[in-house]
Amino acid sequence: MPKNPLILIGAGGHAKVVLDALASHGKTITHYVDTNTPDWLSAKAMSEEELQALLPQSPECIMGFVGLSVDALSRRLAMLRAYQAQGARFPVITHTSAIISPHAKIAAGAQVMAASVINAYATIAEGVVINTAATVEHDTTIRAGSHIAPRAVVLGGASIGECCFIGSNAVVIQEANVPSQTFVKAQSVHNMSIRK
Repeated sequence: MPKNPLILIGAGGHAKVVLDALASHGKTITHYVDTNTPDWLSAKAMSEEELQALLPQSPECIMGFVGLSVDALSRRLAMLRAYQAQGARFPVITHTSAIISPHAKIAAGAQVMAASVINAYATIAEGVVINTAATVEHDTTIRAGSHIAPRAVVLGGASIGECCFIGSNAVVIQEANVPSQTFVKAQSVHNMSIRK
């Protein structure tokens, strides 16, 4: 075991995007936990039992999958929090091509993918995925576990609840409130529950 392992939890399609983001900083995964053996991943396989034994040493872990439903996002967030409670640390993952305001706040385990934009005073909570070329405008709040899919746009002052799925090319208009566990369809416009 290397001194500072970097462990990927789940090696599905999203993991490939995560690896690209890490590579943009010259980093790579050392181990992965998955029931499959992906031929595209050169890291060493690790069992769930081996990971559990390592957690008290506070290893760095990365969630390598996202859910395509609000239930799956809820399970993903619960898993992240359970690993954190046992000692795992989840770094913020950002691609070097992402544009992130120095005034934005991004919590542990969030992932900001290639060509995405996070503008001033946005707050991104733990475990959030801002996927490829998504835009999060000023003064927005994205709560824990939510997924902003590729090219989705969340406009200024909007509030996204926990474990929401904002589909590709969807637009959440300014000052809108998206309740927790809401699925916003791809290419739709969400303008309900405007905050006063």
